[in-house]
Amino acid sequence: MEAQVTNLDIARQEMLVNKLRAVLGRMEIATMLSSEAMVWADERGIVQWCNSAFEDLINTPRYEILGTDLVDLLRLYKDKKMVRGIDHPVNSALQTKAHKIEQYVCQLGEDRTHLEIAQAPTIDSNEQTNVVLVLREVNKATPMNLPKDLLETAVTDRLKTLTYEKMELERKVETLSQELEEQRFKAMDTMESGYRAKSAFLANMTHEFRTPISAIMGYADILTREVKSMGHNDWARDLSEIRKASSQLFFMISQLLDMAAIEEDQSALSLNEVEVSSLVREVKSAVLEDIAEQNNSLEVTIAPEVDVMLTDVAKLRKILVHLLDNASKFTISGLVKLDVTQTKRDSVDFIRFIVSDTGAGMTAEQIERIFDPFTQADESLTRSFEGTGLGLYISSQFVEKMGGKISVLKSEEGVGTVFEVIVPKEIEVEV
Repeated sequence: MEAQVTNLDIARQEMLVNKLRAVLGRMEIATMLSSEAMVWADERGIVQWCNSAFEDLINTPRYEILGTDLVDLLRLYKDKKMVRGIDHPVNSALQTKAHKIEQYVCQLGEDRTHLEIAQAPTIDSNEQTNVVLVLREVNKATPMNLPKDLLETAVTDRLKTLTYEKMELERKVETLSQELEEQRFKAMDTMESGYRAKSAFLANMTHEFRTPISAIMGYADILTREVKSMGHNDWARDLSEIRKASSQLFFMISQLLDMAAIEEDQSALSLNEVEVSSLVREVKSAVLEDIAEQNNSLEVTIAPEVDVMLTDVAKLRKILVHLLDNASKFTISGLVKLDVTQTKRDSVDFIRFIVSDTGAGMTAEQIERIFDPFTQADESLTRSFEGTGLGLYISSQFVEKMGGKISVLKSEEGVGTVFEVIVPKEIEVEV
């Protein structure tokens, strides 16, 4: 619940930050809507901002104006001579830092327009001189007859006010962004704490479930033998169903326990030497009944060079059992194969297990998420086939822990799927 409240607070903070950022843009509204053309250039004379009236005056879109040299942009003439150097109002304001109002003829495309230009130098936050020009067409408006000192004061005060307001809003945005980041970290800590508590609870509960289920399976085996000796084969079939259902439940609970251990990073490796052929025989014995139940056949081949490996036998057994069970579950009256070979990569020996089937197959989109937890090929398959959708996720985590790799080599709908598992022949023992 704490995480939910914190997330709501974060959402509100983000909305406030966005509003404040929007306010930064609103400072331009008064000047943007002004009928007088206004343009601002930095200490190099490069245009940093202009209003819509300036765009209309020179008939150029704003994105083309910004970043250009204002002297080149405004080709001015006075007494039929081009205004150059210090006489240009941009250079005059930057170098003399003087406020002036002068009339010029401006070459705008093929037309020439009489302009009255007020230049106003200003100092930015880096102590650099900038310049603001206010332009008015003399033939379309009343000349700017404001007293010079009043114009200077008005322009300077307005620029100072806008600069201060912008700095204040930027400071507030920065403060709120920091607070938002702190809230986010707190929410993540709360969620991680809840996640760890959930995993610990899940691990404890699965242990509690496994004990009575083990008892049910044991009693079912004892009763099956007794009723068979008494000749009650129909009772034996019923007990077999109880044993099978209990075994499936036990398997799913074991997967939940494995997932909890993975999430708690408590899935340590227990390394032992094992004959690969012996391990494969155990795996084959574990899956043979389920494979036959689907009317499938199982083919196993082991390359001659494959002998002994140092690995986590229990985890590797679970990986292979799940892949073969999975292949059989999605295959009916088909073929499931396990091929074991040895390969070398970067001077390291690996054992390669290939599990293939002639079953349902998958699309490219399904392959992308097949190793996600609680995922099967798609929802329809999840409803049609039993399982938690954890097997491939757990297998991928185990393989990664062992320094190997699991992947889908190929899959085609209606044709089948090929999985590849590669693990080191000898996993290095951590000291």
